[in-house]
Parts: sequence; structure tokens; C-alpha cells
Amino acid sequence: MFPMGLIVSAIAALHQARHGAQTPKPEPLCVDCTWAHIQWKSNAQRDLHCSFGNGLRPVRAEVLYCTDFRRRARPRNVPPMGFVQVIAPARGGEA
Repeated sequence: MFPMGLIVSAIAALHQARHGAQTPKPEPLCVDCTWAHIQWKSNAQRDLHCSFGNGLRPVRAEVLYCTDFRRRARPRNVPPMGFVQVIAPARGGEA
């Protein structure tokens, strides 16, 4: 007769080999974005909405990259990167 501890550890080892170690999913990019509106539900799940472009759109996927991302910790008076602040005057035609 086998000891019960040996049987339980063998079953646990088979389960681990079959399913592998489960790694936690990374946090979505929206959690740190200034455009995000995040609601926490009573079952500890998030409800994400994006407010970029003067609307509130639900975000149903886990966002890992976003072209409109802006950090929450960034000062408000600093414009987002990539936008031109001063447009250089056009040069006159030299003929």
C-alpha cells in the first residue's frame, strides 16, 4: 500500500507538468494613462474606458501598446510628445 502523501504529490506533479506554471497577466497600459477612466467592480475586476478625443469608449481588450498613451504622472502643462508647438514661418521664394 502506498502512503497517501506520495500519491498526492504525484498527482500534483502531473497537474503541474500538464498545465504548467501560470504567470500573471501584465497590467494593461490604460492603468497608468491620463486618458483612462477606470471603475473597479465589486468582484475586483476593472472596467476600462478611454476618454481620448472627447468621448468615453469602453476598452474591452487588454491594451499593451497605444499611440495615444500619456502617463498620469506627467505634468499637465507639458504637451504630449510628437506634436509641434511652434510652426516655423515659411521662407520666401528666392528666385
